[in-house]
Amino acid sequence: TTTALFLGKAGKKVLLLDKEKFPRDKICADNKTWKCLDILKELGLWKEFKKLPKKEIYGVLIGSPAGHTMYTPLLEKDVQEKGLWYNVRREVFDNFLVQACKQNKNITVREKCTVLKPLFEGKQMIGVQIRNEQGKIEAVPYYTQGNLERVGGGVNNFGILRTFMVVGAEQSYNISHKIFKNKAN
Repeated sequence: TTTALFLGKAGKKVLLLDKEKFPRDKICADNKTWKCLDILKELGLWKEFKKLPKKEIYGVLIGSPAGHTMYTPLLEKDVQEKGLWYNVRREVFDNFLVQACKQNKNITVREKCTVLKPLFEGKQMIGVQIRNEQGKIEAVPYYTQGNLERVGGGVNNFGILRTFMVVGAEQSYNISHKIFKNKAN
């Protein structure tokens, strides 16, 4: 979602597909460090983030399976300079980001979709095949000839970036591996 928000903010057309319906819970990454908070500020989401239910974090407790623990407090000078860290449930935070995407005119959000495979016209990738919200197979094109930008050093370095992008996590490695045939460095 943050990638989609940065692209949308830059005026790029983005299609965000997610296999889940938001809000939904995940049991990881509830803690928001300074890096995450800086990104929210850069995206212009800080004011809204401050309204979310959250707990302040003053340090980090690390535990081992054997029961050994170590607590490391955030340094006071860092807290004074950068602020605290926060714990926000993923269900709340992810939904917050998805709603921000839905409010951006450049981002189209589709939930409960599964990306099945890339679609090609010759050697040119033109979109993806998905199983949509109703369980039906659907072709989703992701660019038109007018939406191409030159990037990098030519075709061997992927030369053209489609500005209407499919952003995803679960199958991104598999799909990019198939598309680029493991040529990426």
